[in-house]
Amino acid sequence: RSADLFGLEVHATGIADLATARTRFVLAGPTGVPTPRTGDDRTSVVFQLPNEAGTLVGALHEFAYRGVDLTRIESRPTREEANTYNFYVDLVGHIDDIPLAEALRSLWLRATRVTFLGSWPRYRDSDSGVVPSTMMDPARLAQAEDWVRAARTGDLGELGD
Repeated sequence: RSADLFGLEVHATGIADLATARTRFVLAGPTGVPTPRTGDDRTSVVFQLPNEAGTLVGALHEFAYRGVDLTRIESRPTREEANTYNFYVDLVGHIDDIPLAEALRSLWLRATRVTFLGSWPRYRDSDSGVVPSTMMDPARLAQAEDWVRAARTGDLGELGD
C-alpha cells in the first residue's frame, strides 16, 4: 500500500511468514508536542541502564507494576562502552496516560539515558478485528490522583479511606 501511495518500487512481495505480520514505518521529525491522546495509542522510548545486575529487571518492573504493556523490546550495543546497551521499547498507551507517565518517570530515575521518541495513535487495520487495548480506567485514575493531591495537602476528608 505504501508503494502505491508514495510511488515506490516493490522489491519483494509475500515475504511474511505469518498472515498477521505487519511492517512498521516510522516518520521522523523535529522534537515537538506529541499528537493528542486517543485512548488507543503507542509510545516509544530508547533507554540505557547502568551495567549492574538486575537493572533491566528493575526497569521493566516499573512498567509491570503500573499495568503498562510492552509490545516490543530490542537491545543493541551502544558501542560507547563494553556491555552497555540501548533498549528500544514500544509501549501501549500515551505519554498523557498516568500509568505510562509514572512508569517513564521511574525509568528516568533508574536509567543513565532515556530518549522519548513519541506517542501517537495506533494504526488499526479495519479488517484485523483487533480490539483497542485499554489502559486503567481513566475515572479510577482521576480518583487516585485526587486522593494523592488531598493527602499532600492534608485535606483527605471523605477520601481518607
